[in-house]
Amino acid sequence: MSVSYAREYIDRLYDSRDISTLYGVITTLHRDRVLPERFHLFILLWNWCCATRSGMWQYYEGVTQCDFRKAYDLLNKYDLPWIAVVYQQGQAANRCHDLDIWIEENWSQLEEAAIDLIADYRDSLYPLPKM
Repeated sequence: MSVSYAREYIDRLYDSRDISTLYGVITTLHRDRVLPERFHLFILLWNWCCATRSGMWQYYEGVTQCDFRKAYDLLNKYDLPWIAVVYQQGQAANRCHDLDIWIEENWSQLEEAAIDLIADYRDSLYPLPKM
């Protein structure tokens, strides 16, 4: 049985721009069904942004080359080159501290970019029709 969230709950998360809870909902649903590509980028972007809590060095040590390239390509595809450039530069080990600071200084813009990616796709998170 797959997980389902009430339409009203999804709407409330979107309306309040509750990015942390949306992240949890999206990662849960992403395991059970195919969501638009934008949601995959949302997950990758938010994993990266939140890596400042444990350290950027660990993020770049742990991310696969495939996921790194996918995130970089999707950031450019969805018109977020200002993030893509910094994301790519973060791969240099000596840039991790600077990247932590950059993310903290740009936190609200990063939140807005993440929400904007999925803003028009909330219906993708609604319960699937009963068959």
